[in-house]
Amino acid sequence: MEIRWFRDRYNQPVYLYRNGKDLHGETISKYVERTELIKDAIGEGKVTLRIFNVTVDDDGPYHCIFKDGEFYEEHIIEVKVT
Repeated sequence: MEIRWFRDRYNQPVYLYRNGKDLHGETISKYVERTELIKDAIGEGKVTLRIFNVTVDDDGPYHCIFKDGEFYEEHIIEVKVT
């Protein structure tokens, strides 16, 4: 299973979770200490990306891709920082 949160580029994730592990070494460095994946309901297909110390630079779309075998789902969320 893989859960990938990214902004503009798929290969530059904000957060990456694969095979039960958080892969901080493969994410954009400015998000490593500021993000957390909430996995309480992962068995139901629900995850949340929490971003700490939000700045204006965090404004904009975030893509979430969930892959498990042949199953694939993508959602886009718009973050508004005021």
